[in-house]
Amino acid sequence: FFFTLFHSNDDPIPCTTMQCTLLALFALIVGTEALVTRQSLRMGLSVGQTFPADALKKWGCSGVPAVVYFYGADESPSCTKQASAFSESMDDFNALNVKVVGVRNQKGVKPRFAEKYGQTFVVDEGDEVRDSIGIKKDFFGALGGRETYVVDREGVVTFVFNDQFKAGDHAVKALVAAEALPPPPATAMARGVPPSLQIQAFTVLQPLVLAVLAVAVLNQAIAVNFKL
Repeated sequence: FFFTLFHSNDDPIPCTTMQCTLLALFALIVGTEALVTRQSLRMGLSVGQTFPADALKKWGCSGVPAVVYFYGADESPSCTKQASAFSESMDDFNALNVKVVGVRNQKGVKPRFAEKYGQTFVVDEGDEVRDSIGIKKDFFGALGGRETYVVDREGVVTFVFNDQFKAGDHAVKALVAAEALPPPPATAMARGVPPSLQIQAFTVLQPLVLAVLAVAVLNQAIAVNFKL
């Protein structure tokens, strides 16, 4: 394939060195893209699994719904785009009481990067958490996988997204998943007492209310008799 080209009548002719080189390069690019695509679909934790509790506690996410996204390094173009996308949606995440945490290793930290965005950034020392949950690397191990998790208050994963190239989509998809999380118990109660509980409360309080009224009427009657 790399050493012959074909006319419309399928007669093979030798290709030039430049043509062979271009064909080989094209095949390499296509093959690499296919491999990277397959790797991008390999994710660490799955929906329904529990995120490491020690990591959530250390990063201030214990007992609260959170978005935890792993990326490569501060200031790199795609990682900056990802952080900016989350920053633009922070009002929506805050309204949902969902914490957003960006995670990179110590080599990926750049001065003053975290100060530019309204979210929490933490360091995964030695990629300990990343490796423990099994986030695969991209580009033959040259880049750490770009992976985003949404976890509920119990630390259970409700959403996973992995894509090295669509950095901005991580925030968009994470927000949709965060909106699907159940509200906290306090919020649910604030929306109104369920009718079943209202009936139970009335059933319990009714005898007490009648007793208080009876005592009040009796006291009134006694007071009237004393006056007479």
